[in-house]
Amino acid sequence: MPDIPSHDQNFKNLILDHPQEDKTMTTLSQRMWSQGRQEGRQEGEATVLLRLFTRRFGPLGALMTQRVRQASLAELEQWADNILDASTLDEVFRAP
Repeated sequence: MPDIPSHDQNFKNLILDHPQEDKTMTTLSQRMWSQGRQEGRQEGEATVLLRLFTRRFGPLGALMTQRVRQASLAELEQWADNILDASTLDEVFRAP
């Protein structure tokens, strides 16, 4: 059981009286933490790719920026690999 401040007796009693809810909340918080990490990683990859695309191919339009920001992590990783060999931005987005 987590370390609960002694001044919060009501909360402590709630957890002791309902151990299943404590487990459910722990599982939920773990899932939320994992999802937050995934979203943070995805956002970071998108930001780096946008910088690389702009540096290599010039300013990007709003639609291209939106496409990158909304891409899945798998797409972002593929595009990161593709940029190494691509001569144009279209080549970056071609499927392998």
